[in-house]
Order: sequence, then C-alpha cells, then structure tokens
Amino acid sequence: MNEARQRLRKAKAAQFESLDESKEERRRRFHARGADRLAGDPVRGIEKKEMRQKLREAVEQLPPIYREVLVLRDLEELNQEETASALGVNVTLVKVRLHRARMMLQKMLAPYLSAAAPARKGFFGRMFQ
Repeated sequence: MNEARQRLRKAKAAQFESLDESKEERRRRFHARGADRLAGDPVRGIEKKEMRQKLREAVEQLPPIYREVLVLRDLEELNQEETASALGVNVTLVKVRLHRARMMLQKMLAPYLSAAAPARKGFFGRMFQ
C-alpha cells in the first residue's frame, strides 16, 4: 500500500515545471503546446478534455479499495501479481476489485457517454447506441 502511494506521489511530483527554466522559455513551450492542440479538431480537443475531467471525477468518487486497484493496474500499469503484492492481497481479489471498479466507472460515465457519443463511430458509439 505504501509503495503504491509512493509511486502516486512521485508521479504527481513529476508533473511540476522546472524552476531553472526561464520565464520566456516557459512561455514559448506553453504557446507551442497550445498551437499543437489547436492544430487538430478544436471540438474534438474540447471533448477529450471534458472526458478526461469526467473520468478524473469518477475515479475520485470510487471507494478507496477500488480506486487503488484501478490506479495501480490501469494508470501505473502494474501486472496483477505486482498489484496484489503492493496491496497485500491475493491476485483473485485484485481481479474482482478491478472488475468492480471498472463497472462502477462505466455506470458513473454512462449518462455522459451516451449524451456525448452517439454521433461518433468507434467503441463508445457502438456501446451506447
């Protein structure tokens, strides 16, 4: 459990900006990122941003035992054995919790996905039509 939390802390720390970088360099990098985002379909970019936000909110609403398994398996990409040892549970329990976490997420996101995705082709479009 502590190892998993330590990895999460490290991942959050990695997202911070360098203090050694000049203000002008940060400004150029920021504008370059914005230009890359605008180069694609702006509506699609907004939809992706909204979906990421909804997904974050849904993950935060999960009970801790399910959220920890989901984060370790799907975000940290640990295998089942590594996840089981990090949490101090057996592999079967990891599988069960992961399945339940994914089902809870699907229930939480279904109203948003069915409203946003029917016009689109692909996995979510087929799933909610």
